Amino acid sequence: MSSVTSNSFSTISVSGQSNVVADSTADTLTLAAGSGIQITTDATTDTITITNTGGSGGGLIAGDYVVKAVKNGSAQTITNGSDQVVTFVDEFDPQGWFTSNKFQPTVAGYYSINVSVWWESGLITNNQTNIQLRKNGSTQVAISQSPVTTSVGNTNTLSIIVYFNGSTDYVEVTAYTGNTTSQNINGAASGTWFTAALYAYGDAANSWVNANDYTTLLSARSNDYTTLLSAQSNDYATLLVARSNDYSTLLTAQANDHSTLLTAQANDYNTLLTARSNDYATLLTAQANDFNTLLTARSNDFSTLQAAYANDFALYSSVKTFNTFSVAGQSDVVADSFGDTVTLVAGTGITITTNPTTDTITFASTGGGGGSSNSFSAIAVSGQSTISAQTNTTLCIS
Repeated sequence: MSSVTSNSFSTISVSGQSNVVADSTADTLTLAAGSGIQITTDATTDTITITNTGGSGGGLIAGDYVVKAVKNGSAQTITNGSDQVVTFVDEFDPQGWFTSNKFQPTVAGYYSINVSVWWESGLITNNQTNIQLRKNGSTQVAISQSPVTTSVGNTNTLSIIVYFNGSTDYVEVTAYTGNTTSQNINGAASGTWFTAALYAYGDAANSWVNANDYTTLLSARSNDYTTLLSAQSNDYATLLVARSNDYSTLLTAQANDHSTLLTAQANDYNTLLTARSNDYATLLTAQANDFNTLLTARSNDFSTLQAAYANDFALYSSVKTFNTFSVAGQSDVVADSFGDTVTLVAGTGITITTNPTTDTITFASTGGGGGSSNSFSAIAVSGQSTISAQTNTTLCIS
């Protein structure tokens, strides 16, 4: 069965060049670096990077058309109340387009201009500083304003796109302060700088912004687009036929697989039902035998238990005992269970003795400890000797 592949390009087309057509489903396209071009690949991120190395490939190279100018490290004093040109020195300028504090490119096109001016602190807060981008000495292209600050400096910045004709057009940066007397622009290159970079460019005979070349380009792209649509249409039709055939083959294979699966599942199900039926019958027989054995064992145990209970009951019912001891004026002592024990305690002047042989308990008085009647221990007569009582004596009065 043929496989369905993901979308891909079978043809690589370049205007004015022969098409590169894939020879097989796993063909390899090789990218070659021409003069002034470097090609690098990254297999991890699946990227191909094409870099212009600045070689002699013809035409203009965008990397050459950038400029940066900065302050030279010395502060510049701007006198109060007038616009004055900000001075810069080149940091990099491959074409030499920045001279005498002016940027004047010799290639026509649109340029991105960025400016930063770092003012040192002033003496007032009720006025402003500003910078302007002036074209050809008079036209104000852009302006940036901010209040004068006294504790720290402030920065004015500009960012704009400007068209240059490639011959007479130039721009310069002017600065203005409303601070008393004057105010300094800090000399640090990191705070005050000018940059320019070309966006669209080319000479009069070979420029993409040229009307005739633009018409030619549109016509070429239209033809390429028509060719591409036709190729893609043919590829799409071929792809649809291939996918239709693959889909039909897949449906047939799935239908056959489904029928085979149903048959196998039916056979497995019947086998399973038979096995479970046999297992169930075996289980019922085993359970029935186990149940009968259990009933017999429990019946024997029950008969033995009944006989033991009957003997114990007969023995218990034949024993005569007192289950309560009663003393007048005292709480009854009642047995808590069969075979309970009552304990007799000897009080003061009493001894208790037992005789297990004759089953007798004897209580005897030990003398003393009993209560005595009221008596006088001494007889006293005023002016006479006191008579004290002695043990077992009698007092005679005559």
